[in-house]
Amino acid sequence: MKRVVITGIGAVSPLGNSFEASWEAAKKGVSGIAPVTRFDASGIKWKVAGELKGFDASQYLSQKEISHLDPFVRYAVAASVMAVEDAKLVQKSEVSLLRRLAGARSQKSELTDLLTCSLESAAVIIGSSRGGISTIENGLNRSNRSNRRLSPYLMPSTSIGMAASYVAQK
Repeated sequence: MKRVVITGIGAVSPLGNSFEASWEAAKKGVSGIAPVTRFDASGIKWKVAGELKGFDASQYLSQKEISHLDPFVRYAVAASVMAVEDAKLVQKSEVSLLRRLAGARSQKSELTDLLTCSLESAAVIIGSSRGGISTIENGLNRSNRSNRRLSPYLMPSTSIGMAASYVAQK
């Protein structure tokens, strides 16, 4: 068995859009559960959920990526960029460049040149119980309303492995 070292942490949660904000809220006993605001919940029994508030994906992804990726992938990319920053795998002066490159179609070498370590022994592990539900729901609703075909991006953007795959590619 090999040892695993977690070198950095990032978080996007109903408690905050960074690990620090989430941790501080948790220590204060703040609940991330609140009335549902992202959709009309009048037809369902439960009216509360843990929704993200104020998350800005454009800090981490291009507009084209945002339009094609399910929110759960956007959150994973953001948390991963934060984890790389937290682990100090990039120099402090390069953090804004890391964020810009994460959201651009940059060459892999351009992005990996920023890293202060080798990627040969690195891994991306992201766990989730669900992925892509809102994109699937939106696609089916649009298809049912207007009799349009489903987007060719539907299946790849909602696969549970998409978050780790996309982060690893970045």
